[in-house]
Amino acid sequence: MMIQSRQWGGGFFGPFLQASPPDVTVTAELTDAEVQHWFETLNLPEVAAKPWWKFW
Repeated sequence: MMIQSRQWGGGFFGPFLQASPPDVTVTAELTDAEVQHWFETLNLPEVAAKPWWKFW
């Protein structure tokens, strides 16, 4: 009987987002030069496009 009173519902693990609702607005797209600048600033690796005929 004592152990049954110590249960948590599944809602305990969910985040409470009402205090900070998301608000994102996209104002403009980046140019190719701006994208390249951010790739260099963040030191991101270059991604090579995979051939469309390889599905694996």
